[in-house]
Amino acid sequence: MWYSTRDGINEPMKNETIIEELDITPEEMQQMSTLIDSAEKQSRNTEYQRKKRRSQGVLSREEYIKEQQAIFFSLHGLTFPLFVLSTKTLDFSSE
Repeated sequence: MWYSTRDGINEPMKNETIIEELDITPEEMQQMSTLIDSAEKQSRNTEYQRKKRRSQGVLSREEYIKEQQAIFFSLHGLTFPLFVLSTKTLDFSSE
């Protein structure tokens, strides 16, 4: 849409412009629903996607790694103490 001074319509400001003009901080943006920057938008989307995956039964990364390590050790007939699985991440890429 083209805006002209003679038609009396002002061009709408972008969110970023309003945020800069009003000196809105990231903490204030967390409380807002409309005036947010791209970083806050990404943060909210990340949290939404994380909750959505958990509700579908997808494991967190730490739980997934523990499960995969347990499967690896059981397939190779090795025993590995469970307390070590919870405190240590193994790197098998160098073998």
